[in-house]
Amino acid sequence: MKCLFIFQITVPPGVVEGHQFEVIITPPPPAVARAALPTSAFATATPTHAEPTAAHAAPVEASMQGSVAGAAPLISKANPFGPSSAHAADSSAAAVWPVGSIKDETDLSFAALGPSAPTPGAQLSLSPDQVRGALLPLGLPAETLAVLWEQADVDKDGRLDTDEWALAQWLCRRCLAGVPLSSPLDPVLIPPSKRQ
Repeated sequence: MKCLFIFQITVPPGVVEGHQFEVIITPPPPAVARAALPTSAFATATPTHAEPTAAHAAPVEASMQGSVAGAAPLISKANPFGPSSAHAADSSAAAVWPVGSIKDETDLSFAALGPSAPTPGAQLSLSPDQVRGALLPLGLPAETLAVLWEQADVDKDGRLDTDEWALAQWLCRRCLAGVPLSSPLDPVLIPPSKRQ
């Protein structure tokens, strides 16, 4: 039997949109949990067979601290399942990239624009003219698009590859929603393929 629980979580100070933090919920023993909730809570609880949504399954990162009863256990750096392990870093690098949430969609628009390899064997990418033709119709000011290009062209090769195109699209959407570009680019937005 699966149960659906709803929690109200206060975002810690300093955490902004796109950043992740860890929430550790340690359920009390069943007798304590049942005594703490009104009877009506149990009358309305129904079994569910739905799988967790992406929002519920989103990875989180932060330090795990504490060793007292009811708190999260202290996780050593050597633990291959801990948040600081090399395995966790490898498997979650793309998952913690906020832009990854639109990557499938931007990959389609990237392909539709007809990327090419500037030299034989080079990675497919979009030329400045292709990007200009795709972004100008959005109606953003040229000054904004100029800054956006500088931020999206992470490797400064004068072209946008598929990850840089996704970043450009992410930044455009935020600008269109009224969120100004940050300067410099927030490091969490740098594509995992471009991180050093």
